[in-house]
Amino acid sequence: MSSPDPTPLADRFPSVPVAARPALELFLRARLGAARQAWPGLAFSDADFVELLRTRVPADVDPAIGLAPLCSDDLYLAGACARGETAAIAAFQRSYAGELAAAFARLAIGGSDPEDLRQQLLARLFIAADGRPPRIAEYSGQGSLRAWLKVVALRLRIDLERRKRDRRDNFTDAERLAEQVGDDPELEHLKHHYRAEFRAAFTAALALLTAEQRALLRLQAVEGLSATDIARIYKVHRATGKRWLAEARERLVAETGRLLAEQLGDRGVALASIVRLIRSDLNVSLCRGLGEA
Repeated sequence: MSSPDPTPLADRFPSVPVAARPALELFLRARLGAARQAWPGLAFSDADFVELLRTRVPADVDPAIGLAPLCSDDLYLAGACARGETAAIAAFQRSYAGELAAAFARLAIGGSDPEDLRQQLLARLFIAADGRPPRIAEYSGQGSLRAWLKVVALRLRIDLERRKRDRRDNFTDAERLAEQVGDDPELEHLKHHYRAEFRAAFTAALALLTAEQRALLRLQAVEGLSATDIARIYKVHRATGKRWLAEARERLVAETGRLLAEQLGDRGVALASIVRLIRSDLNVSLCRGLGEA
């Protein structure tokens, strides 16, 4: 937790007349004290918090008027989360667990696991992408963080539905291209003759994974997140995130291999060839199987 900053907070608002700054200082100190009481133990400095408040007030608006309606306690938490503070992200997940569960109980898409959706939302909120800051940094403080979170969840549903349609349109062409560039005659033979069996075994193997394992694989294969990004979401060391991903992929390969071997029976296909087939198509199959879920 950061120590109090003795510098006058009202100095962050240079347009405010000197005579009006003592009242503004009292207001800012009160808001800061309430935020620290609501979210104790966060390493978010006085200056950073007041600067965040300043950015939420238009330049041509009197701060005494512009700051009054802001949900400053929620902004304090959101600002700490946007900076990547682990304690803040943990506090967010604890405090809004009920909202997340309720939102995705209602917004589950085509049988998608609510836990998968929850992890995708957390990735969207707390991980910077495409050169943009984390989505949580967009919270303006106008309205509660709970209400804002519901809107973000709804937008996630809309995005996923659109992407699902796009994948459905694009997968056939992508798979055809993958077949054209293949350079292993044995694998091409297996793909050609046992495509239906492979898909059935892979789908069944996905269902055997835990919800957490499917969420991990979705974040990596469909959302394109790195092991470091995923470790931040789960609040674990990067090495732990990599191990979890490796374990999930290996279990999927093993279960698919076992189920496919049972289907093929005595058709003369070696287990080693089956495993090579599974590994060669694993990423495409994950995108198809999890992206359509």
